[in-house]
Amino acid sequence: MQPLRVVVAGGGIGGLAAAALLARTGHDVTLLERAGSLRAVGAGIALQPNGLAVADALGIVDRIAAQGSWQHGLALHDGRGRALANVAVPSAAAPLGAALVVPRQVLHDALADVAAAAGAAVTTGIEVADLAQDGDSVTVSVEPGATRIRADLLVAADGARSLIRARLSVGTKDTPGPVYLRALVPMSCPDELAGEHWGPCGLAGLVPCGRGRTYWFASSTEDIRDAVASGRVTAVRTSVSAAHPVLSGAVQGLRDVRDLLVNQVHSVHTSSFVDGRVVLLGDAAHAMPPNLGQGANSALLDAAVLALELADADVLADALARYDGGRRPAVRRVQRDSERLAGLAHWRHGRRLRDLAVRTTSAAVGPRAARAAFQVDVVGLRDDLRELIGPGGRPAGRPS
Repeated sequence: MQPLRVVVAGGGIGGLAAAALLARTGHDVTLLERAGSLRAVGAGIALQPNGLAVADALGIVDRIAAQGSWQHGLALHDGRGRALANVAVPSAAAPLGAALVVPRQVLHDALADVAAAAGAAVTTGIEVADLAQDGDSVTVSVEPGATRIRADLLVAADGARSLIRARLSVGTKDTPGPVYLRALVPMSCPDELAGEHWGPCGLAGLVPCGRGRTYWFASSTEDIRDAVASGRVTAVRTSVSAAHPVLSGAVQGLRDVRDLLVNQVHSVHTSSFVDGRVVLLGDAAHAMPPNLGQGANSALLDAAVLALELADADVLADALARYDGGRRPAVRRVQRDSERLAGLAHWRHGRRLRDLAVRTTSAAVGPRAARAAFQVDVVGLRDDLRELIGPGGRPAGRPS
């Protein structure tokens, strides 16, 4: 396919990965971010093997690993701290046989640098206000300034509440879910507490995040939300500790309520990831609960598959049809499993029966289930991307 003029709307992890991969494969890429700067939203992130495959192909694993923590599994506990299961990361060629937990901003900055080095033009403080399509192009109107940008392809990576998706004919169902809170604190994670805990108030977890940091997360309660609204960090510490005793130590590392991310999860289902010359990516296409850790990882996978499909097709419509036909059913299964897991973690009654089922049913947490969550052969994906972009960030087979 001839190089395309591509506009990527959204400077999150998925949008940056798309900008980096599409620019590296020879397309003329402009990334538009509504915020005034490229800042990550979130605290920590666990890069699973599918997300790591994309990062490895882009050559940023060593850079981000220097500020993160490698994890080979996740311990799952009941509300009393008793072991329910140990969810191991399936073995694979290094570095794809582990998960890498890093501050989200570390990954965000690395992807932004790759995108810039590949020639993607990044503009912040600008938002897509409207769009219009004809047979040969899509015209994007942006604010401020009412500027119009004409492109061959618009990649909508503008999040679960996507303004672009609202202008498309893709039959969206948006279902609100649990409210979670997350923080990254400057203290070491006790080995005996590391993992996820399912208690009376939902889930809570602690994961080492490198350099003496801990990434903790938890289900919110009404008391916690009231404490957050008060703006008093002591009230937040007290309410979190009461709801989730396992976090009593880690929550002391929270210095300011503004360092806490509180957000309601949304499950977004659409009838298609493509409408003409507009393609949905990441949460704009398939937001899901974070319980399988596949939100950002699936966005990275979207970006990779889109780049590969564009490279393999002579006709844009064919490439987008294959992207939709491949990604939508694969990620739907992960959404379904994430939603079910979120429901299990928040059971109010029958928790003993639930815990017994988790202890005795390896299929729910075993290697086969983990590989299914990755959606692809992670080594094959990494190798395909390496072949596509070639060494040093140049498209394979293209002159410099």
